Amino acid sequence: MNVLILTNHIKSFGGSEIQAYEVYSYFKSRGDQVNVYANLFDLPMLAFFDEKDVIYDVELINVIEFDFIWSQHSIFSRLFKEKTIESISVKVVSVHLSPFEPLELSSLPYMSKLDVTFVTNSEETKNRLLDFNINSENIIVSNNAAPDEYIQKRARKLLKKITIISNHPPKEIFGAASLLKKRGYFVEIIGGPRPKKVTPDLIANSDVIISIGKSVQYALLSNTPIYCYDHFGGPGYLNTENFSKAKYFNFSGRGFSRKDANTIASEVIDGFDDCMEFVANMSIDDKRPFRLSVFMSSLLSKVSLTELSQKDIQSIRMSYPIEEKISEYYKLNEKLALSINTKKKRFKLNLFNIKLKRSKKH
Repeated sequence: MNVLILTNHIKSFGGSEIQAYEVYSYFKSRGDQVNVYANLFDLPMLAFFDEKDVIYDVELINVIEFDFIWSQHSIFSRLFKEKTIESISVKVVSVHLSPFEPLELSSLPYMSKLDVTFVTNSEETKNRLLDFNINSENIIVSNNAAPDEYIQKRARKLLKKITIISNHPPKEIFGAASLLKKRGYFVEIIGGPRPKKVTPDLIANSDVIISIGKSVQYALLSNTPIYCYDHFGGPGYLNTENFSKAKYFNFSGRGFSRKDANTIASEVIDGFDDCMEFVANMSIDDKRPFRLSVFMSSLLSKVSLTELSQKDIQSIRMSYPIEEKISEYYKLNEKLALSINTKKKRFKLNLFNIKLKRSKKH
């Protein structure tokens, strides 16, 4: 099968990039031919894709060559720009990873008119799509499922190493990390300025994970206690009382209140044994919704061919100017951010040199 994966950016270890990469890896493991297009490619995430599978120019994509299209963000209509295509039959999956991010919703006006399958990462996002009158029967919830390689048996451990995984940790997490270090625990913070891919070994070598999103599924599959908390707040350690609500919100921390640093540090220590027992007691059936292989197998059995007529293609084509503007806007923001960071680095370097000269004079 020839597969095309579309996403806005392949750059950092963010949620949409990891989702695209894991789906890419799943199809590659089956022996499928897979190509990936993004509006922006950069390291470190780009290094995990085979160079021959990467398409850098959307206008080089011949949509009729593909059997299956996994479409994240707002790119799909650009496949038809100035292309002479009378009709096409292809399996299309419109993927949505947030209930509020505009980039996740802007393709709905034309996708909703087509007979495509919609994938959402959570029930919360599914309900957002229902607000746009998407047929519930056409929506499949992925539960942000993770690869089977994260399934691991785990011997009961003492709390020694705490790993915080976040690209946007709030100040109370930094405060809790400081308190936990003072109490003798080893704390590692991953993400943001300390990028690192979250591997099965990284999870296995941690006694507890403090994070949200996909890291929660990684921890659950490996029987690792997970303290669900980040910039939205969170329930803390997952348990029977808060699990369903946390799952509804994609383990994002939404739906729960914020905590202070002292509370977080105390809960991480005092609730460790209970959470260890909670994850250890999860059955194989409890974990099935979080396995990517199970989800993808189910998805592929349900996705049907979408027949795009000339009229459909003309309708889709009307959206490509907007999607091109979105791409240009995103790239411009990236350049602006890079320019600002460069200026900050130069300012710090100049400041350092001034201080160095002054110190030499004295």
